Amino acid sequence: MFVDPGAAVRDNSDSMYVISGQGLVDIFTPGTYPLIYEATDLAGNAAVPVARIVNVVYPAEGILPPASVWEFTFAQPGPGLGWTTGTGVGGGWQTGPAPFGNTQNTHFNSSQGTYWPVDLVNGDDDLWVRKVVDFTGYDLSSAVWKIGVDNGYKLYVNGVLISSSWEEGFTYRWEYSGSFAGALVPGLNFIALALDDAGGSTAFDMEISASVNSNLDSDGDGLTDAWE
Repeated sequence: MFVDPGAAVRDNSDSMYVISGQGLVDIFTPGTYPLIYEATDLAGNAAVPVARIVNVVYPAEGILPPASVWEFTFAQPGPGLGWTTGTGVGGGWQTGPAPFGNTQNTHFNSSQGTYWPVDLVNGDDDLWVRKVVDFTGYDLSSAVWKIGVDNGYKLYVNGVLISSSWEEGFTYRWEYSGSFAGALVPGLNFIALALDDAGGSTAFDMEISASVNSNLDSDGDGLTDAWE
């Protein structure tokens, strides 16, 4: 919730004046919202308008929430070259929401998002997913990821493999987690995963969280975003 704190004005003669404000803040859509304040005294003299910049950012648990939309492809035709950076071609990429799976996904306490089939005859049960995630306004050192997958994963950030694991079965929703270990850059980052299943039920989802960067001054007004 955003409550406009308003503005104050001083006049060298009048004690009565009118202050008006213009601008709207959409607290549900991240972005920069200017609020303009104007003042007029009883004689009709107008003050120089002043502005307040309100920066709306994702909450700490909302950089990449569960059930986000991903680019994805399956074992056939495979991901194609350059798939971990998005610079390659081919791969039959599609888009669809997580969680991915071949059953109603009780793993994630939600309905299935995108069907992840398993070819039990040929053993083609791999899934590749990728997306661009915007970390603008966040403390990169605080960013953590959580992955739920049946069975294994390889996690790439901007083309660099930063974590991998494989365990039989699926024990709980976020069975893998970790930090980005300096792999992130300010702004846009390319997140890609290679996922492997051993047969039977399939499942995948991921979330990323971080703290807002309280030292950031994105509009250059000398006030950190945390105070605006």
